Amino acid sequence: MWLLIKEAIAIVSGLALIFYIPFNTRRIADGWVPAKFTGDAADYPAFYLKQATRFMWLGIGISGVCVALILNADGPSDWIPDVAIAAIWLVIAAMTYWSRRQIGGARS
Repeated sequence: MWLLIKEAIAIVSGLALIFYIPFNTRRIADGWVPAKFTGDAADYPAFYLKQATRFMWLGIGISGVCVALILNADGPSDWIPDVAIAAIWLVIAAMTYWSRRQIGGARS
């Protein structure tokens, strides 16, 4: 039961990130800086790029773990949520890579 809840949370949060990343990228490329950012406004794109790089590697890592779990699936349909989670997090990693390119291009 708990595994089903965890899988549902991973899928729903991943889908939310798929919509949030392009929205946030557009705002940052247009010059938006969060109010909680304590540094200079011109430094925020570089800070976001560093954060996006970590997030991209996190997505790749989560996808790798899910692929490993697919290989160790016990039941006949236990691999289906792992494939969905791996695919979603690979899309998130790709979108974060795209986001880094968009912000990097806007800074130049």
